[in-house]
Amino acid sequence: MPRLTNLEPMGTGEPARDPSASFRDPAGKLFMTDGRVFRAVSPQGLEDLAVFLCSRAGRRALDTRQVTATSEVPPEEARRLLDAQGLSPATYTLFEHERIPFPSYPYEWPPEMFQAAGAMTLELALALLGEGIGLKDGTPYNVLFRGPEPVFVDLLSFERRDPLDPTWLPYAQ
Repeated sequence: MPRLTNLEPMGTGEPARDPSASFRDPAGKLFMTDGRVFRAVSPQGLEDLAVFLCSRAGRRALDTRQVTATSEVPPEEARRLLDAQGLSPATYTLFEHERIPFPSYPYEWPPEMFQAAGAMTLELALALLGEGIGLKDGTPYNVLFRGPEPVFVDLLSFERRDPLDPTWLPYAQ
């Protein structure tokens, strides 16, 4: 997995956990420390994340920057960061995501941004489907914009799929 670059330090050094982050997904927890974005991933989430990161479509999405850059944090640093969050290093694997410098949210977007976010999400879902990977969470809140380009930021939204199951889980979103 690629190492992240261009992360800008900010803040006081105090760990900050967004109280709304990952509230529906038991596979992981999202938090920020010193302006860096981390995701602690549980064992069940790690299996699906590994499938996504090793897939051709997943690698292409990372290479084309449709999905936020992500790398595994080295064990010693991961242990320190997880301990500071009150999370067990024996339970979680820690990943660092690219920090999107100016996050915007769906309630702020004009129609053109909704269209770009939706088109990118559908394109990503279709590309992954051919490799047996589905999108379980397609909410627009999983998309931020890097300048004018949409970027999918929730890497735990991907899961292995039964190819015979016709249900598209994010349909209602």
